[in-house]
Amino acid sequence: MASSPSDDGLQMQTPEWTPEERQSAPAPQDLTTATVKQLEESEYSNVQKLLAQKPTVQRPLELKMVWVKGEKKPATFDLDGQTRAMAIALFLFDEGGKQNADCKNCSNPHSRGPCEMCYQPADGHGEGACTNCYYSGLSTRCSLRLDKERKELIQRGKKELRDFKGFTPEYLQKSTTEELETFKKWIEDAEELQAERGSPKKRARQ
Repeated sequence: MASSPSDDGLQMQTPEWTPEERQSAPAPQDLTTATVKQLEESEYSNVQKLLAQKPTVQRPLELKMVWVKGEKKPATFDLDGQTRAMAIALFLFDEGGKQNADCKNCSNPHSRGPCEMCYQPADGHGEGACTNCYYSGLSTRCSLRLDKERKELIQRGKKELRDFKGFTPEYLQKSTTEELETFKKWIEDAEELQAERGSPKKRARQ
């Protein structure tokens, strides 16, 4: 159930459609058809390239409910600007991505993305964010993108650790000053820990 505005003007939940509101809203099929026609006439080359590669609509365009000055209203959108047009095109035509992904921005009642479904395109399209965040210019703050980057960073760290062959001249040449300082700190911490483990006082307590 949707929450009503609180006394301070903030809403605690994302508003939901009632059956009556849904019936009076633009039908997803009609909205999708009209939007596809606009995209087909788009002047943006990346939009035209996407439609040429993936001409089949994968999901209908359904608008979510948002709070506007304390009232529930259907979200609005436009195709003005390359990013916005591409975001809507990706939502409609991209395949193989992550649907119903529950991005943190999309679950916010003040989210500016227009689509009811949170969809993260495949292969990093849309700057790795969901189409709502990409549309709104919030790609770098999309929790789906951040989670993906965090996992990739962890995997890269594990691989670098497996591939580490010691401080060879080649390795030192490729390393940045910051990385070398980090290595130095690791070594100092390890030596300090080893010293504590090997001290007479430490052994006496055991």
